[in-house]
Amino acid sequence: MTTFLSNISKKSLITFFASFAVAAVLAIVILLIISSTNKIRHIDLGPITIASLGYDSSGNGPIITGSKELPFTGAQAVAAGLQDPVLCSFGRGKFYLSDEYYKGSDYLIVYNYEDKITGLYLFTENVMPKPWLKLDELRGGGGLPVVDKEHYGLFVLFRDPNDACKGSGKSSPQSPVFQRGTRTEYEATPTPTVTVGINETFNLVLTTLNEDSRTFALSVETDNKELQTAIQSSKLHSFLSGLSNVQEGSSKWINNVSHRGISGDIDSSQISNIAEGSGSGTITVNVWINSENVINAVTIEGTLNIDGSDYTKLNISPE
Repeated sequence: MTTFLSNISKKSLITFFASFAVAAVLAIVILLIISSTNKIRHIDLGPITIASLGYDSSGNGPIITGSKELPFTGAQAVAAGLQDPVLCSFGRGKFYLSDEYYKGSDYLIVYNYEDKITGLYLFTENVMPKPWLKLDELRGGGGLPVVDKEHYGLFVLFRDPNDACKGSGKSSPQSPVFQRGTRTEYEATPTPTVTVGINETFNLVLTTLNEDSRTFALSVETDNKELQTAIQSSKLHSFLSGLSNVQEGSSKWINNVSHRGISGDIDSSQISNIAEGSGSGTITVNVWINSENVINAVTIEGTLNIDGSDYTKLNISPE
């Protein structure tokens, strides 16, 4: 132990500690070695070791009970048995996955578009305090699930997350293409930065809508003819409260901002909450929200009769 500590004493050490109490205290320590100039730059990022902490029989400690140096580059990760996901999650990076490599460990390694390690994602089923966030699941680039269960999660980032998915120095969250290195890999629907479980998200959307002071307009998709104006947020809330079979929808760019999509079914009779109309059967509703769970667009698909005319696709937007 003395030798190990003396070897790193001349380097700057950044330590992250996350405890899980069962019968003993376990922890994760991330050792980030940077240059001796103490100027933290991306080029200075050195080997990263993840270690387990425990206590010796005398109760002194904590002491390092085991350690593992993480693959520093994407090539090293692939050589270690991890799989390059190719798709990049904006504001986070690429989650390299492998059941064999992690062997039940509660962390994932994240790399940027240059295939350099950019951080870790820690997760646990234990209840954790802030800044840990409770999620139904976590999705990576292209909306692919990386942690498909309810958990508490925390990102530990070593680099600027806004640079995680840049490609050729030009790519940004405004680009519809996920990039890896200097070549375009896949065209994919951009996903928002924060990925909370869809049912929890929709409940937050309804709560936010209750506090929304804006009014909305109902119009026809084909010619933008307005059928109803000055729809209060409370009425739109009543309409959307009947949504069932809530699912993740396709994302959409509105005013150069990526919006998360939510879709579901609703009884057509609910249209009476927002307009003088009627229908029969079930209609499909798509909602698009920003990162603050604010609705900025809604579409309704299905046969509806409003003011004596039949329509199959309507839009709802803020006035």
